[in-house]
Amino acid sequence: MKRVLLLFPLMFFGCDGDLAGRPKSSIAVSNRSGALSVDGISTGATQLSGMSVMGLPSYTTFAYVESVGDSFMLVPATGLSEIPNVLVDAPDGRQWTRQGIPNQIFLAAPFFAIDPVGGNDENACWGASLAAADAVPCKTLAEVNRRLIGSDISTTVVFHLLADVPPTDSTVMTNVKSEHGTGYPIFVGKKTQVGGDYSVSAYATHVPASNTGFLLSAPGIGASGNVGHLISNAAEDKWAFIQSAPTSDQVRLTQPNTWNAVAFFGGFTANFTVGETVRVWTLPVLQQFPWTANVQYPAIDQVEVRGVFSTPSDPTQAIFGSSSPLISHTIINGVLWQGSSQGGLYAVLFTGNYSNLASAQSLFINASGVQGASLLLSSGVPLFQYGFDIEGGELILTSSTNALVNDSTAYFSIFNCLGGSAISAETGSSFSVYNPNTPIYGTGNTGFIYKASAGSESALSKTASTVVTSAAHSISLAGTSYDFSQIPITNSAGFASIRD
Repeated sequence: MKRVLLLFPLMFFGCDGDLAGRPKSSIAVSNRSGALSVDGISTGATQLSGMSVMGLPSYTTFAYVESVGDSFMLVPATGLSEIPNVLVDAPDGRQWTRQGIPNQIFLAAPFFAIDPVGGNDENACWGASLAAADAVPCKTLAEVNRRLIGSDISTTVVFHLLADVPPTDSTVMTNVKSEHGTGYPIFVGKKTQVGGDYSVSAYATHVPASNTGFLLSAPGIGASGNVGHLISNAAEDKWAFIQSAPTSDQVRLTQPNTWNAVAFFGGFTANFTVGETVRVWTLPVLQQFPWTANVQYPAIDQVEVRGVFSTPSDPTQAIFGSSSPLISHTIINGVLWQGSSQGGLYAVLFTGNYSNLASAQSLFINASGVQGASLLLSSGVPLFQYGFDIEGGELILTSSTNALVNDSTAYFSIFNCLGGSAISAETGSSFSVYNPNTPIYGTGNTGFIYKASAGSESALSKTASTVVTSAAHSISLAGTSYDFSQIPITNSAGFASIRD
């Protein structure tokens, strides 16, 4: 077995690397410290895990492991079990402990890939292109996070997620930082197609006056397994979420859009065309939002994010502080969001477990929707632009939330909300549309469309609110029922009002 023993002063230890991202050792000489270079922890011709350490002193012997680009110190047995790629047993009962030394090769990488199914944490994990990174993926987020210690991202860096992250790797990328305003780390999911291709036979944009939404027809597209999934054209430059299937050959969509998250470019109005090929997708799972508030512009695209309410006994949450996150083409399933300044939710779907967006200032919500879940907006200023669709769910504004449907193109559509209320504003909150022409439309509802507590002030359109409910009245204000035709409404006893 190959073994190299040289002496060098620890303070001068360094490394460089080749184009494949597997750093090579550079050795200096000293009379007090030992340095080893091995191919990998459990890969390659020379392996850290099986290498003889006979005669090597603890604390002053270091091994540089090329596969992970980091150094390990030989220490007496810690009493801890091995931790993959972090704490490695030596043959004589001692252990190697990872040092976490910044590696400039990894810090300069433009693309990383993570494959929880087929990856290996001793792969290079990065590449000069997305395809190159995909060929050598890491297995865990934890390993990618370890390799990025010392980062300060100043460009766009893409993290490609190739499969679902298991709960055992529910990792926040705490080593990834970008605080100077130009860095843009973004997780992008590799989608999995549901079924085959569909050919669009008909497409109709929404018509609020007649309470009809965006309807796309194609043979078989209304299969129940397609509902709640992302849909795109073959070129993947048009997107929407499937909210419902009125027939076996027709689906209703959220607002179609052309947003490109990686390029940070696109719009929030689009139309599918007859004869166009469309595909339905499932998205890989992130067990929680992966970035911290130390990233000024953290982003995710084409993934499903799960969070605090998916595992109530082990709560987690996204702490945004004053950062400005951008989340797009993503399913949000049970996430507790704390903070953010001028964040963006672009073409997302809230579904599964309920989510709570708290204390977000100027949170832009564009071309998004809720399906079969509750979305709480707490103590912030959410700004709805373009369309927002509620399908069998509810939007709840807690105290001190001031929600604005604040654009001339904005609208709310409400379909199949059964019982209760589709939109609720608690005491001290408000919900206001842009102007008297802002539509609120939809059908299939059985409860209140809008319910506001005492001490709330809101603005709804008297004439453009064509939404239908089978309930006796559409509005509940401070405990009294009204209809849209009665706007403006003042409930003096409850200190509540709705203006036109």
